[in-house]
Amino acid sequence: MHTYLSDGTPSPFDLVKACLELNLEEISITDHDSIGSYPEVLEVAKNTPLRVIPGSELDCTYGNIEIHMLGLNLDIQNSALNHHLLEIQGARKKRAKEQADAINQFYGKTIVDLEKICSRCQTFMNPHLIHAMIDEGLFDEYHPGDRYKQAQKWMKQNIRVESVIEKPTAETMLRLIHKAGGIGVLAHPGYYIKDGLDVPQMITDLKDMGMDGLEVQYPYFQDSSREFPTLEHERETIQILHELANRYELMETTGSDAHEIQQLFSWHSRS
Repeated sequence: MHTYLSDGTPSPFDLVKACLELNLEEISITDHDSIGSYPEVLEVAKNTPLRVIPGSELDCTYGNIEIHMLGLNLDIQNSALNHHLLEIQGARKKRAKEQADAINQFYGKTIVDLEKICSRCQTFMNPHLIHAMIDEGLFDEYHPGDRYKQAQKWMKQNIRVESVIEKPTAETMLRLIHKAGGIGVLAHPGYYIKDGLDVPQMITDLKDMGMDGLEVQYPYFQDSSREFPTLEHERETIQILHELANRYELMETTGSDAHEIQQLFSWHSRS
């Protein structure tokens, strides 16, 4: 789940309250490269039945591709983890400002008001820029389910900035997670299946690096999904991931990947 500290919309307070309303037993809020929600999250959850597992969705690389590793059960006071997150957040903010300026210069007007849309962010991300362009109607000629990818493609072709975010390798990230007392879980691996990657080999490699689990249950089917157009496609993918987790003796986790309160309720109404 994500709050407005990364690319979600709810506050930490509202997200925890929604989890309590759903009578959930255990949660982890996994903002991208951030654990900044946890002082508030832990305070709101105090004296409730809700167990909170501190976590974060952490960018890293596997070969020449970017992957996301969930760090769960993290020590939020760990100095190495906090140092890494501060560095990444600073690099992301610098790049996002350059990208926003380039987009606005391309169109000759303010398309992305970064300070307005990211006023409460710790982690500035491409989705902030892409959604701002979509909200301005720049990709209305495409089907709603295709607009995000078309905007993403347009950015890659047209927006060049000097800032580069140096992301750690998966092996380095897993070491950092373990040193912070956590476990490393590969986020939404079903997308890697759809991308045509050799996922069994990928899992083998990552387990050798110390990976502990797979995010198996996940809402791949959504109204605008092209890769998973039906609920049956989602169920087939989840079954494949469940079998892979068993084969490689990995933990299984469930993620709503909710960026909005309504997504959280929708997921739990059908799972």
